[in-house]
Amino acid sequence: MKKNMIILAFILSMILASLAQAYPIQNQAIQIAAGYDHSLAIKDDGSVWAWGLNDQGQLGDGTIIGNSNPAQVVGLSHVTMIAAGFYHRLALKDDGSIWAWGSNFQGQLGDGTTMNTKNSPVQVAGLSNVTMIAAGSQFSLAIKDDGSVWAWGTNYYGQLGDGTTIDKNTPVQVAGLSHITMIAAGFQFSLALKDDGSVWAWGSNSHGQLGDGTFTNKNIPFQVFELSNVTMIAAGNIHSLAIKEDGSVWAWGYNSSGQLGDGTTTEKCNPVQVAELSHVTMIAAGFYHSLALKEDGSVWAWGNNKHGQLGDGTSINVNIPVQVSGLSNVTMISADSYYSMAIKENGSIWSWGVYYSYGMLKSTNKNNPLQVPGISCITMIAGGSNHSLALNDSGSVWAWGYNGHGQLGDGTTTNRSSPVQIPEFSNFIATASGNFHSLAIKENGSLWAWGNNNSGQLGDGTTTKKNCPIQVSSLSNITMISAGSNHSMALTDDGSVWAWGNNYYGQLGDETNTDKKKPVFISFRSFKCHYDCCWI
Repeated sequence: MKKNMIILAFILSMILASLAQAYPIQNQAIQIAAGYDHSLAIKDDGSVWAWGLNDQGQLGDGTIIGNSNPAQVVGLSHVTMIAAGFYHRLALKDDGSIWAWGSNFQGQLGDGTTMNTKNSPVQVAGLSNVTMIAAGSQFSLAIKDDGSVWAWGTNYYGQLGDGTTIDKNTPVQVAGLSHITMIAAGFQFSLALKDDGSVWAWGSNSHGQLGDGTFTNKNIPFQVFELSNVTMIAAGNIHSLAIKEDGSVWAWGYNSSGQLGDGTTTEKCNPVQVAELSHVTMIAAGFYHSLALKEDGSVWAWGNNKHGQLGDGTSINVNIPVQVSGLSNVTMISADSYYSMAIKENGSIWSWGVYYSYGMLKSTNKNNPLQVPGISCITMIAGGSNHSLALNDSGSVWAWGYNGHGQLGDGTTTNRSSPVQIPEFSNFIATASGNFHSLAIKENGSLWAWGNNNSGQLGDGTTTKKNCPIQVSSLSNITMISAGSNHSMALTDDGSVWAWGNNYYGQLGDETNTDKKKPVFISFRSFKCHYDCCWI
């Protein structure tokens, strides 16, 4: 399953920004980025939140314990941009400083060490006035306000662009670059866009992905051959895309599945124009497929189609763009390894291909776009182990998937392959999903729960499962919720935190290992400091 998350780290943040309230975070999210095995979000207050796997400390919450619901990254505030590499994460603050956490085997955190992991953010050493960041597989990039580019981490293929192939654990300046406005990080190569519309590339070039007319790795930037007037760049795994100001799309690099869109499957070391495509405003690169959004709101795709990720009703690879079936008025696109997604201007979500993630919509081998039926104007989504929830702007909650424990809340234990509305309940403002239980907050601050209750995770004082929502009567004025595998948490408007359910590992924070069938108050009278950032 991890393989299907590889490329999502590089290109998903734009599409998911429009799903900004897709998780139960108290304030509005303004950017979301998906990494190899987890997701990140910036809230409008500048804090950063993370969820998913955490074996390399990639959640930045001071632990290496995974979390299926958002946890705040320790000690970060005033963040304006985030980037996700394979196992490391970057955050840019409004003062121009960069902070990093996660795996550091190759020095990709830039703090002057190669300590294996950092589970809380550390400041990237000696770098200030940064305006943009990007994260590759085990390396990092940054643009400063003077237009210079800086890099650190693994450098085996010269992807740091400093004229060597020696790893660096603090930032080094990329040689010979200035006036840079955009950067992109591929698997083992880097791209940069200058303010004159030229594109520059360095690093691995095994399939011509640097676009300089050769297949030779480069440890300093070379200009992409005969490409000018570029307005946007995107880096796939081992192929590259660019939009020119006339709306044409150009591609170069690996082409085994036709992902360059030039009518062939021959890799190209120089840019070639994507055939029969114009008026493009956005591009996205999957593992072996590519997407484009045109100004008329239509979506076009080409390349690998084994899992239906091109959305043309087939599973046949194509080497020129085909229109994604039945989609119009699209405002955002995204490409994962074997999956594609679009959001329409009415707020509806469409997906095709095969996709695996943490807490996101799931689609299995759909070769035409599939709308989550009956739902529009979505304001929040949440995913459990085998079920999903969606909240629309009318305050109704819809659910679908496995229902063996009543976690869909429709009064049955019947599985649903399309969403059903939770009956007779309205005015909800937030939802969260555990493995087999669900939570929701109403606009009056009351908390409701349903589904599995074997550890008391519904908070009603029993261990009896419920297939319709019940009120957690001992709590009120709830502002945020989070659901673990078999336990639940809530934050009230006075800042107090409550937890209940399974407590085998002490996850309720009440200094015991005893399950609790009703909420218990978590005391933060003692606290830890992580790398000079204290939290209580």
